Amino acid sequence: MVDYFSPEATKYRRRKGMDRQMLNAPFRFEPGDWQGFFRENGWQPRESRFLMEEGERLDRPMPIPWPIRTVWTFWSFF
Repeated sequence: MVDYFSPEATKYRRRKGMDRQMLNAPFRFEPGDWQGFFRENGWQPRESRFLMEEGERLDRPMPIPWPIRTVWTFWSFF
């Protein structure tokens, strides 16, 4: 599994109408528990990496607006 959307991200995407922008490439596979789905089918994660952390590790930070980056930075302390 390369990437996935959390249930919260899926709800946010729908609430903000982002699905309408993706008419040519809709998201159709949205299990409530991605990792659980794959475990039930015999897949075991070898490692987990988070997009923002991996981007920083590779010195390629995501172009995220400063308010969101500030919240994530503050949130990472907890």
